Amino acid sequence: MGFTVKSSELRDEREEDQQKEMKRIATLDFLRGVAIFAVIFIHSFQYLYDYTWIIEDPSLVLEFPIPFLIIAGVLGYFGLWVAFFILISGTVNAYVMTRKAVSTKKKYVILTKQLVTGVCILIIGYIKEAFFYWGYIGHSIRSGDWTNFYPLWSSLFEMKPLQIIGWTMIVNGFIHYLLMLRNGYKKYIRNMIIYGLIIVVVLVITPFFQSWAQSIYSEWDLINWNDLSPFIENWGSDGWPNHHLATANASFPVWLLTLITGENQPLFPFLATSIAGSMIGISLAKPNQRKLFPLWGGIAGLSCILTGVLLGVFGVPFTFVSTPPAIPTYLVHLGGQTIVLMIFLGLVEFRGRGKIFANRKIVKFFRLWSMVSLTVFLVDLYFYVPRYFLSLILNNFTKYNVMEDGIFTGVEGLPWVLLVSFVVLLFYELLIWGWSKLNFIGTAEWMLIQMQGALTGQKSTRLNVNLMMNRVHWIDFVKKS
Repeated sequence: MGFTVKSSELRDEREEDQQKEMKRIATLDFLRGVAIFAVIFIHSFQYLYDYTWIIEDPSLVLEFPIPFLIIAGVLGYFGLWVAFFILISGTVNAYVMTRKAVSTKKKYVILTKQLVTGVCILIIGYIKEAFFYWGYIGHSIRSGDWTNFYPLWSSLFEMKPLQIIGWTMIVNGFIHYLLMLRNGYKKYIRNMIIYGLIIVVVLVITPFFQSWAQSIYSEWDLINWNDLSPFIENWGSDGWPNHHLATANASFPVWLLTLITGENQPLFPFLATSIAGSMIGISLAKPNQRKLFPLWGGIAGLSCILTGVLLGVFGVPFTFVSTPPAIPTYLVHLGGQTIVLMIFLGLVEFRGRGKIFANRKIVKFFRLWSMVSLTVFLVDLYFYVPRYFLSLILNNFTKYNVMEDGIFTGVEGLPWVLLVSFVVLLFYELLIWGWSKLNFIGTAEWMLIQMQGALTGQKSTRLNVNLMMNRVHWIDFVKKS
């Protein structure tokens, strides 16, 4: 197939791109911004609040008012939607790759850019886990011990959101590239069938991978666990999947095992989320849109939820965690994510309201967050900045030290953790607002664009704040009469 990118071809591609008007889908930008905003709030809450009192005695939950329980249930459901980024990423990538496949013969250039992006995000993800909040620097700040380098090593055996986004971009990029060859972008039904079959295969074999991994970990030499590091005695292991257990038995096959079915967001089943996004993306890239597409997409999402519920009813394990989720849990989440995406597409782009929606003040607010969602996710050490300033105030008249994790608990701790989380959001907003004045120079997105430009010869303008906020052509799929 040959993926060598010739400089003359890249120059032609770059000139073509520069002549085109910046085009965006408002719903995708908005939802990405909302998602990263919610992630910051939820992470702040998770870092600071100690849930063990509920885990030890779940009956205490019944003492809360019913409205509070409903709100907590809804927030808990949406709080496990980390994979929403994977769905949006899959949608955007498939849409862009398909549209460019129509307008250019140099499809390997499109693939090269996709692979460069995926590899860069993957590297950024591993750097984040190695050094930042849960990595070496974050652990050292919390413990005061700067001699423990174990987090640098154990991070290699984790599958977190950035890693899975990077891997799915690489895997799905190759799949989509092959489907686009020989005018494959015209074969919509064929592509949808192939993608649908891949989703079914991924979901069917995922439980087998999980069972296989759980069955072999007991054969490992767990003596290594005690010799690995004197600093991990409180981190412990509760069996597979657990990245500490994988680290204690480190090898290339074990690393592959964590990639396939490890802790948090492994390829199986989350590759299916990216594929589902690709199905949405190639549907949106069709030249002639059907007005009922959001309805059919919503029905598909509802079918996912019903399938997950039925599997749970018939005895398939249903979990309330995401490390990784059981298939019924996964389907309920994927179905909800698909429905939300379809609702917004149906109300905005399929009603010809892209421009009106994108220019609303609240939408612009979240679109600005969306521009640097990768950076916001990456710089989780920034959580300590607002917490430090708060500690200077709160330490004088309360028992809480907000520089520590898990300090709030019980009912009396809820107002405090909400207050701190609100201040954290305020500091993040100030960071984004100030950085936007410099067109986000130095952000992860900026560095990604520089790498893409160096390797492919194409420079994106998507960090030009004035352009992105005020001069974008917003795509509609059904024009207003």
